Amino acid sequence: MLAVIAKKVEATDGRISAKRLVPVARAAGYAGSARNLRRAVAKMKTDWRQKRRLYRPWVATPGQHLVIDWTKITAGLHMFCAVLAWSRYRFVRFANNETRDTTLGLLAECFEELGAVAAVVLSDRMACLKNGIVANVVVPHPEYVRFAAHYGFRPDFCEGGDPESKGVVENLVGYAQRDLVVPESNFGGNIAEGNRQAKLWESRSTPASTARPKPYRRSASSKSVN
Repeated sequence: MLAVIAKKVEATDGRISAKRLVPVARAAGYAGSARNLRRAVAKMKTDWRQKRRLYRPWVATPGQHLVIDWTKITAGLHMFCAVLAWSRYRFVRFANNETRDTTLGLLAECFEELGAVAAVVLSDRMACLKNGIVANVVVPHPEYVRFAAHYGFRPDFCEGGDPESKGVVENLVGYAQRDLVVPESNFGGNIAEGNRQAKLWESRSTPASTARPKPYRRSASSKSVN
């Protein structure tokens, strides 16, 4: 019975629920309680997640990757985050939507603040930046392609359903919510106030033990903003 459940867990990448496995377990001869089955499935899923992939530290290089993400705070208040993978330099802004125009505008503002453009901008499969998916490969939207060509970076997208591949910005999103948004009570929904506070927060939020200097000097792989 355990072998049957293990196969189902592996086939669904650990996403199947214990409830869905009850009939499978019964058909395989399981006569125990649903509670014990849930415990067994939970342990099996935990074990699977630990061994499903090999994790190695991301060895970033100067000027190579800028990683971006959106998250919804409340209705009408969305947070845009960007982080340079090597220097851990943070950029946080707020807006009332996650449209393509807003995303590209904030990316341009980020480049201006940095004084340079990373070689690659990595994001999840944002609907506003993609034109479609072919053979599991994201096709960037033409407007995003023109924007990238203008600034001189290469758009890149994470694998579907794999937030771990952009964990560096996922961590920033969570930290910004805990350390900036929640203490300020969501800025009362005031986007201008949120952006004012975000600029102040950026200058004092990066831990000195993990941060590298802001990349004022142009690296071999970064480009100046035109």
